[in-house]
Amino acid sequence: QPYPVVMLMVQRPTLGKVIPIAILMFLVLSMVPVPTGALEVSEEYNVTDNNDWDRVHRIAVDTDGNYHLVYNEVGDDDFVMHRKVSPTGETLAGPTKISPSNIDSSYDSLAISVDSSDRVHIAYHCQATSDDARNVYYTQLAKDGSINVDYKNVAPSEDAVNGLDIDSDGSGNAYIVFSEMGDPSTIQWMKISPSGAVSKQPKEISGELGFNGDVQYPRLGVSSLGVSYVAWQQQDNQFSQVSLYYSQLSSTGTVEIDPVEVVSSLLYDLIYLEAASDRDGDLHLLFTENTAVHWAVIDEDGNLDSDIEVASSLLGQTAAMDIEVAPNDDVAITYLERVNIINAPWLPYIRIYDSSEDDLGASEILYDGTASIVTPRVAHGSDVTGVAYGRNEDIFLVTVSEDAQNNPPVPELSFSPVDPTVGETVTFDGRDSTDPDDGDSVEEYNFEYGDGSTSGWVSTATKTHSYSAANTYTARLRVRDDQGLESTGWDTVSVTVTSTTTNRDPTAVVSANPTTVDVGQDVTFSGTSSFDTDGVVAEYLFTYGDGASTGWVASGTQTHKYTNEGAFTATLKVRDDDGAESELDTVRVTVVDTNEAPTANIVSIIPNPSLQGEEVTLTGSGTDPDGTIEAYSWESTFDGILEGAAEIKTKTLSVGTHTIIFKVQDDDGVWSEAVSRDVVVNANSRFTLEDTTKLPGQAYTDTLVEFRVVYQDADNDAPTLTNLVYSKGSDWKTAELRESVPADTNYVDGKEYYYNKKFSEADWTYHFEFRNSQHPESKTTDVKFSVKEPSGLLPALGAGAAMGAFLLAAVTVAVTIRRRKG
Repeated sequence: QPYPVVMLMVQRPTLGKVIPIAILMFLVLSMVPVPTGALEVSEEYNVTDNNDWDRVHRIAVDTDGNYHLVYNEVGDDDFVMHRKVSPTGETLAGPTKISPSNIDSSYDSLAISVDSSDRVHIAYHCQATSDDARNVYYTQLAKDGSINVDYKNVAPSEDAVNGLDIDSDGSGNAYIVFSEMGDPSTIQWMKISPSGAVSKQPKEISGELGFNGDVQYPRLGVSSLGVSYVAWQQQDNQFSQVSLYYSQLSSTGTVEIDPVEVVSSLLYDLIYLEAASDRDGDLHLLFTENTAVHWAVIDEDGNLDSDIEVASSLLGQTAAMDIEVAPNDDVAITYLERVNIINAPWLPYIRIYDSSEDDLGASEILYDGTASIVTPRVAHGSDVTGVAYGRNEDIFLVTVSEDAQNNPPVPELSFSPVDPTVGETVTFDGRDSTDPDDGDSVEEYNFEYGDGSTSGWVSTATKTHSYSAANTYTARLRVRDDQGLESTGWDTVSVTVTSTTTNRDPTAVVSANPTTVDVGQDVTFSGTSSFDTDGVVAEYLFTYGDGASTGWVASGTQTHKYTNEGAFTATLKVRDDDGAESELDTVRVTVVDTNEAPTANIVSIIPNPSLQGEEVTLTGSGTDPDGTIEAYSWESTFDGILEGAAEIKTKTLSVGTHTIIFKVQDDDGVWSEAVSRDVVVNANSRFTLEDTTKLPGQAYTDTLVEFRVVYQDADNDAPTLTNLVYSKGSDWKTAELRESVPADTNYVDGKEYYYNKKFSEADWTYHFEFRNSQHPESKTTDVKFSVKEPSGLLPALGAGAAMGAFLLAAVTVAVTIRRRKG
């Protein structure tokens, strides 16, 4: 970036002389970043180009190399927008409004993450109405930009939220960190399932703060297994400097490393924090200290591994950084810089760290105009890096790639037969020559045969030659690529030519048609170009690279189907009519699966809502445009995996609001995107039993004992089992109870059941057993009573009544006697 050179002179009146300060001029000039030419920066593409002000954007890249932008569009209303664009800035999907439509909406921080299945996870702050606190909202989109999960408030709170970040794991779970501005402020962590349900509620992960302490700018990286590496800015109290803190959590939210201070400064605040994680579990932090941009690496044990100054401005400023780690662990860093704080514009720069070379490249300017830039954001792929920034109320995209350095091709020479005779045709082969540069190829070949003959530069990779005399010759090959660059040397072979004739080994030549196929498609392999210089090819042995083989066969043409995706190396060996075998020749076949994924549909969930223990029927269906549905999966966010069928019945759903997740699998083993529906299961009260039996003081064998019990159920569920259970030892017997008032069907107030029975002489024990459709068996406390044989004249009466009967009989006898005497 060219800047005017200014000569600075200082007048020292006391000495009466002028001193040029060359050192200061050197420092002023040295602070200006100079493009190195090590990176190729594309032209600038205007992505939004509308009449509204677009700002506060983030960018992420999907597996196809396309970019997903989330940004705030400020017009008559504020909206959070999503747009999918190509590397040349062409809009592929959107723009799509993903936030609420309330006229009083306002938005602050935005964050985006694209997982390995190309689900787009977006988190943002939103004040839905003027009297609401600013909360965390979440939206999920598919790869094509369609909405999977519409906007939802995932962290409702009376306290406002300020600053957030989002990342995802290899299973499609999303993790969000945010600062909640309570008293004191806290850092919160939460987890969202692939279906968009909150699987882990927000939990505080920051430590205690002193007087007027503060935490903000939470940033995180997430491993493929769901480990969260979290950093934030923290001012422990009103009098302390801002430091950077670090914590680590498992996929379930268990804190594995307690909050620890990892970076601090005695002189300056550490601000504008950004973070990203790599494959080794290291967290890469970007922050400014005074006027310098720093890149710190925190290892998986929470220790500061390195702290590198990546940009500084002596008389100016740096700000608004971003950092992204590519799948190959290369690191891209963007930042804004202005060379003075008076009238210089903010300009965007990028630096890229090459992990394979352990080299941090020099700064490269992305835009060299006169307008100030707003917040360059980076999405770093392994080959091409996308940077989006705001300018003149629009968002612009540039792509950055490393300069392609043309490396020389490498010759590889072979020949056959390996022991030729005088006058025999020798085939020289340069087909194994290679070019190390992606996209480049070997175009020309120069064969020298060692007897003074040469092919000159030719476009064919094989040439034939015969020798007129027995001798040992040194043949060699040089090659030239499609850029015109020649190999730096020759590849040589030693050819021994004899005058005697012996059997020569045959040469195998294999081809495949087509070389790129779909799963299950026929591939035709041909070995008919194989040859034998002193006979004929008699047999062929094909192997297909997936474990299958033909064995020795007479036909040189075979067909084969591959059942799995992948790249397979097929081989051919041939045998001549004298039994000599060739070396292997190979051909590579790429097998792809163009199968379309099936679609799942939840037909019904009945009943909904339901009671605990009540049978719930879940019915689903699936369609597959190019096959059949072979498997089904039901899952509850409360109870985990359920049965796997199109229709299942369950009585085991827990109390609460479930998100039921359903998906189907086709005959190619591909699962559909999950669909979900909420199910409410209400608690069902357990019934009670009250034993109201009044046993006599003493029961006799002819006493009719009357058993009574009151059954009560708050949910008015009728009993399905009503038994009296009794025993005089270990042999328990049951009798079904009867309703005292059969017409009464109200179980809420209680219903009485009874049973009458006479018992033989023994010590007895009894209890009641009940159950209903919602609850298992329940029994009353065991009660013991004894039954005896009656004694006296009237055993059925009590002792007093028996004595009275005896006296009455005596009187009757006496009266009878007196009558006889009279």
